[in-house]
Amino acid sequence: MGITNDSVFEKNQNDWLEWGIDIHNDPEQVKRINNSKSKDTTPVSVSEHSGVFHGSKKDYSTTLLTCSCRDFAIRKKPCKHMYRLAYELGVYMFDGVISDASVSEKKRIDDVMPIVFSLSDDLQILYRDICYSCGNGNKTSKGYMLDADIAKIFMDKHLLCPVTDKAKLITHCYVNDVRNVLKTLTDDKLPRKGSELFDYALSNFPNIVLPLPSDKACLELPSEISHLAMSIRKRLYDKFPADNNDFYF
Repeated sequence: MGITNDSVFEKNQNDWLEWGIDIHNDPEQVKRINNSKSKDTTPVSVSEHSGVFHGSKKDYSTTLLTCSCRDFAIRKKPCKHMYRLAYELGVYMFDGVISDASVSEKKRIDDVMPIVFSLSDDLQILYRDICYSCGNGNKTSKGYMLDADIAKIFMDKHLLCPVTDKAKLITHCYVNDVRNVLKTLTDDKLPRKGSELFDYALSNFPNIVLPLPSDKACLELPSEISHLAMSIRKRLYDKFPADNNDFYF
């Protein structure tokens, strides 16, 4: 059984309550609550139970129980990113929060949905499924293969963009097709296992022309809207409920 909206909130609420209540009154925690309100702490993306925040040198992965930032690593208490995530997920509210809409040039949901709703019903349903497949900032997605004519519609509306990461693209190739291409490039003995063959191809021939279907395109959500995948999916699910309600939440 999938995760429902109520169970998502309940899990988040229970996770946050593991910190207790009194901890948030500690002067050091109050400092972090205040710091979390800054526009500089605007999350890059927020999913059901986690978020990503820009750091000075790298991005931080944050949940309600942990964060990859140095402050949490040292103190093992909620950092400013965790407080901001708790606010964004609706489990710990406070006033004075400032958001920066220009973080990574992210678009707002109200800017995107009119474009989505301009699609035909069939394409809206397809986009709902693509958002499910390519959510989480595309980090775990290998892209979505579409017929070229359908792909063009989504690209023209800037709702999808071509996948350029060859590590993702090669997963859509047939192993034997990649092997045949490599045979034209090297006399080396090639790995038998598909995953090892793909690694070999990308490591030794980074400019390899991958044998992808010419009548299809591998697409993903553009960076400026990928953080909205869950919200877009929710709105399209409300309009076009799936047969299995739990699948999407």
